[in-house]
Amino acid sequence: MNATQKLLDEMAGITAMLKGKVTVSGRSKAGRPYYSLQRRRDGRNDIRYVPAEQVGRVRELVRNYERFMRLVERYVRAAERNSKF
Repeated sequence: MNATQKLLDEMAGITAMLKGKVTVSGRSKAGRPYYSLQRRRDGRNDIRYVPAEQVGRVRELVRNYERFMRLVERYVRAAERNSKF
């Protein structure tokens, strides 16, 4: 299996992802943080509340997106090396 196919296979293995950034958007009176997912959608800022019990999963999905994009960059570089004109 060549390098580009390995990268494609690895990208295909990432089946769930979210683009954005998880941030603490405030704190309750008891000091517990409020979380939000911030991202750009259709040219606009989109900020969504993230329930505390889902923060871990949302962060994992954001990491999946970041990993996917790194793999895309590696794939493009590998494909460019293989392209001849």
